[in-house]
Amino acid sequence: MTVLLAGCTKPIEPLHDSPFDSENVDMPGAEIISGPLQGEIVHDTLIGFAWKRAGSAIYFSHCIDSSSWSSWTTDTIITYPYLYEGNHVFRIKARNGRGDTSDVVERTFIQDNVTGPAVALYPWYLKVQSNTSFVIYYMLEDVMKNTSSTHLSVTYDPSKIVCDTTSTQPGILWNQNGGTVIGPYNSSLPTSGVIDYLIGVVGGNPAGVVGSGKLLALHFTALGALGSRTIIEIMPSTEIRDTINTSIPVLRQNCIVDIQ
Repeated sequence: MTVLLAGCTKPIEPLHDSPFDSENVDMPGAEIISGPLQGEIVHDTLIGFAWKRAGSAIYFSHCIDSSSWSSWTTDTIITYPYLYEGNHVFRIKARNGRGDTSDVVERTFIQDNVTGPAVALYPWYLKVQSNTSFVIYYMLEDVMKNTSSTHLSVTYDPSKIVCDTTSTQPGILWNQNGGTVIGPYNSSLPTSGVIDYLIGVVGGNPAGVVGSGKLLALHFTALGALGSRTIIEIMPSTEIRDTINTSIPVLRQNCIVDIQ
């Protein structure tokens, strides 16, 4: 009699030799290798970041602050001109050929473009479309002596932009200590490319204003051809005065406008 013995054999595990199997693919990543350090205070008008691939990364997408994420690209460098003063967050993420994406890498820094005491036009760089309106703010920057008035004199190319002097408004800094705003008084020639304003504050506790903030809102319209540029320049005759009418020495920061 023949006896047949039945038994179980261990199943053969499949091989995972495909480079597209998850066990064999490094996840993508990005490593920032240059740019402002975490929490660094920077004073340059042109900020740049560079990064390198990690793992299986091929493509990268980046953004700054609340802007939209960029398209996926193989580029590993980006520059940002004329960022506004204050806190900024740069973000970068990576993607591989399978479509796997990395965690977001962040770098927070502080832009301090204007060293006070100064008067400045904000933003310091602006891109606008032809035949559209835009606003430039005349600002006090890090002035720690009580300021009661300012005389602003600005020039620009009137063939490229023009100021609507009827829309000029006092800035909110004048309300800092509860004083009464006087002005703005206008002796401008906007079609000639000259803006001249006098504005101040009376009273307050304490009198005048200090620190940083908006003094005037200047409304412009872009007239120039596409690709043209003009500089809105604060003239040396511009000054600020304290509560006993003494001139306060300040630096000046102009504005560059590109018409697209």
